[in-house]
Amino acid sequence: MSIPTNNLTPTKSRRWLILVIVIVFVIACIAGYFVYKHKTMQKKASLEATLPSIKISLKNGCGFEGAATDMTEYLADKNIDIVTTGNAEKFIYNKTIIVVKKMDRDDLLRLMKMTGIQQWTLAESDYAVAPFVIVIGKDYEELIQSQKKE
Repeated sequence: MSIPTNNLTPTKSRRWLILVIVIVFVIACIAGYFVYKHKTMQKKASLEATLPSIKISLKNGCGFEGAATDMTEYLADKNIDIVTTGNAEKFIYNKTIIVVKKMDRDDLLRLMKMTGIQQWTLAESDYAVAPFVIVIGKDYEELIQSQKKE
């Protein structure tokens, strides 16, 4: 009667064990990263929900029909209150821009982060309906798509 032999020597067995431990560790690290990222995003979203909504006016500055509707739908799930909509005086805007009517740096930064709009200009007015005006430019579809990916 012969004794069955193990093809793996103690050295090979040890290597396989180390490899399995390393793989399990890497998988655990990756899973931990995604759990951490998810919880961080939830905290940011819940913090934003506790802040008052940012009031804006929305103007179509590109002249494309339906641009204001598309932008309104895009902003619907954000903490933004659209007070008025309409057309800009001229349809000359290539880039979407935030026009600051009443300067509040913290709200401006929040608005930029929520919308992805990076360009802004200051045009203060005591008679503004809302502290910010978003003028929709010809890039609005790209802007919406890039924010949906994030």
